[in-house]
Amino acid sequence: MKLNIAQIKVLNKATSANDKSEVIYVRDYSNILIMVSATSGTNALLKVKGTITDDPVDFLQDPSVENPYAYIVVKDYTTGDMIDGGDGIQVSSGIKIYELNVNSLSYITVDIVSMTFGEVSVTCSASGR
Repeated sequence: MKLNIAQIKVLNKATSANDKSEVIYVRDYSNILIMVSATSGTNALLKVKGTITDDPVDFLQDPSVENPYAYIVVKDYTTGDMIDGGDGIQVSSGIKIYELNVNSLSYITVDIVSMTFGEVSVTCSASGR
């Protein structure tokens, strides 16, 4: 049986909070992992945003009734810890993998909330359904 798997580089060598990630349609998948890689000395904060709307929202604007999305909980694959979506992922050097709970979500994106040094890349792997 062949699995339905997609890999997308959503951030490629981002160096500031001005670098924006791709918006990814995830409704066709049941399993989403993101791999975050960072150069030595990186200091950044990432948050995953998601929505259940049929059409993409403007993730660059604040969430509202007209622009509904929320920050998504992620699970650290190294420690097993759940990270509150509002707290985000603190990124330093190295590579880490996180699982996203995308039950019934339609679109996600990874936002660099702050970044003071370094370079970050994020790859999304989607499978299932």
